[in-house]
Amino acid sequence: MTTSQTAAQARAHDATFVTQCNFQTLKEFLPRLWPTHPDIPPSPKTTYRSFYTYQGREDWENFATWQDLSPFDLALRLVDFTPLRDTLAYLLGWCSAKGHPPFDPISFFLLVGWQLDNGWNRSQTLRNLRKPRYADYAQRFGFQEGQSPTEGGVRYFLTALGRPLPDRDPIIPLPVEEDAAPEEVALHRLNYLLSQAVALVVEPAWSALKLGSRP
Repeated sequence: MTTSQTAAQARAHDATFVTQCNFQTLKEFLPRLWPTHPDIPPSPKTTYRSFYTYQGREDWENFATWQDLSPFDLALRLVDFTPLRDTLAYLLGWCSAKGHPPFDPISFFLLVGWQLDNGWNRSQTLRNLRKPRYADYAQRFGFQEGQSPTEGGVRYFLTALGRPLPDRDPIIPLPVEEDAAPEEVALHRLNYLLSQAVALVVEPAWSALKLGSRP
């Protein structure tokens, strides 16, 4: 009788995967730098109430800490999100340095990701952001002590990014039953950013496998 395996168990028994897709092999690809389109202009904002900077992955190199890290925690260590600032500023429609300094849009982006990772509501997320026990997360997001956003600020961020991209941007074809009429859906900004995030993390592993498979 054949015993079914989970995906993790199957990977653990794949010698090629274990050899090539491990931390030591992938370190040369890290951190992954968020990709930006060459046509995206620099953010017009010169000052922010928060400011994200990549905090490194030194704590991740201690294997004992891995069991306590969620996929979101790993992303914070694998990816340098700095170039995302210009993309978010562009999508938010910022075109002037005038006005009250805003929060860094990367801080908002990571805050929302943290909320989704933990299944919290918005008010609970903001309360936790202010708690000393989560100070390390606030630091990784770029928030300064005593400076945290309001629910309205987070709502504005999500509303602005939730708008569809212009008509010239891609349309995603949806799978349909055979002989059924094709269906399409507009590619929304948040979906676009999420798809970039997945590709950014997955690509180094596949590159390592492709390099290793060469004769």
